[in-house]
Amino acid sequence: MFKKLPKVIGHVSALQDGPFIGQEYIMSKVEDEIKIFNRLCPHRFYPIGEVGNHEKNIKCKLHGFTFNNDGSANNSLYKLNCHRHNLGKSGIVFQNFIEPDHKWVDDVYKETNLKYSHCYTGKSNGNWLWLMEIEADLLHILKNGVHPWLATQVDPNDVKLENGDGWIYQEHPDGWWVYVFPFIFIEWSKGCLSINSTFPFDINKETGYSWMTQLYYDPIISNEKREIFNKIEDVFREDVFVAEQQKTRFIPYKKSINRLEDQTVIFGKWVKENRICK
Repeated sequence: MFKKLPKVIGHVSALQDGPFIGQEYIMSKVEDEIKIFNRLCPHRFYPIGEVGNHEKNIKCKLHGFTFNNDGSANNSLYKLNCHRHNLGKSGIVFQNFIEPDHKWVDDVYKETNLKYSHCYTGKSNGNWLWLMEIEADLLHILKNGVHPWLATQVDPNDVKLENGDGWIYQEHPDGWWVYVFPFIFIEWSKGCLSINSTFPFDINKETGYSWMTQLYYDPIISNEKREIFNKIEDVFREDVFVAEQQKTRFIPYKKSINRLEDQTVIFGKWVKENRICK
């Protein structure tokens, strides 16, 4: 459906407790080198490990085959399939995305004491393109709307907007949101980092997807601030519910009625320019 798409694996701090299991990949470290492996066991393609957990000993439960941190096999003929990645200044591991020279990269780079906390996962049969559009849409953050809590925390009229090459930036008084088209949503507040990614069941279909939200904190952050920042998952699930109500095929937005929809138009333009017509 689309040309080569950016993906995100996680933040390097997730490796402090051993190889990290993502939705599609295993992130590992050998000395100072980051390794990214396909999560499917190369023997019979059974998924290795539990999403969001660490595997100090990489093992496939189906047949008991184990692997070293460099992907080499211990007791089989099959090594893990290694994939290329982009590790930039921020410490976030991407695929097919080079970090820009921007404040959002610098802010994460300055977080030198982040620790992986936990993750959330979920599934939906809704349209993932509608979901992705709403991540760019600030107009829908209004009182008595679909985000009752968020609307009390952020006035969208106070949000500063910037646009990059395939990404958008939304800065609010307590931090920012970054959206890398079309799957990656990153949120930052001092000492807090969230990395959310969506995974279509079939990239050639608009409906059906899963998601993973990773949470990282500096240990000095108070429990109160953690609880507030954790609400990002509740807000995301509210967006999931909205997208499930939008039953039509995705129609890119062409003209905004005010600046709060400007980035919705940018996303729609990106979809039209990057979609592969069959």
